[in-house]
Amino acid sequence: MEKKVKPKVKPKAEAPKERSRVFVLLVLGILVLTLGGAGLVYLFMKFPAKTAPEPSTLITSPQTPIEEPSPSPTPTPTPTEEQKIVQKQSVDFDLEIISIDGSGLSRTVTAELSNLGDFDAHNVWVKFEAFSDDERIELNGQNYLREDIGLLKAGSKISKNTTISVGFTDGLKIQNKGAEFVVTVHSDEKIKTISEHYYP
Repeated sequence: MEKKVKPKVKPKAEAPKERSRVFVLLVLGILVLTLGGAGLVYLFMKFPAKTAPEPSTLITSPQTPIEEPSPSPTPTPTPTEEQKIVQKQSVDFDLEIISIDGSGLSRTVTAELSNLGDFDAHNVWVKFEAFSDDERIELNGQNYLREDIGLLKAGSKISKNTTISVGFTDGLKIQNKGAEFVVTVHSDEKIKTISEHYYP
């Protein structure tokens, strides 16, 4: 009888990946046995574990104090035209006839002029006129008399004596019908007209 010969089956070659894995394990085992704990220390020193970076400390520089600007001085407002007018209106005049003396065609009139306002009156002068029966009477041969005073301070007064001479015809008119004396006070600040009636 013939003997049956079984075909020889070739053993399967190990995969390359399995060989490399076995090799790595073998090397690690030899290192552990040979070096012991020193090998592990070497591995940890060679490949240290990654640690999270420490948060950086934020260093802030001290803040410089901000200097506030100093307030600028308030300018002094200049008076408006309306304010100037109000100042001018604060000057006020009053005239008082103190006495009238004399005889014939001449009279000496004593009058007192006052500044009742709160401000001084500058360049003051007085215009003196007379009328009788709606007609102008010449005084000392002129249509009117002028008396210069100058500065009249606030709250002050001044007295003046003025001699008035009239013609014969005008004297008769005043003797029969009386007269109206018109005094106009002029100044830089104000002009005021004051009337006084004279009856014989």
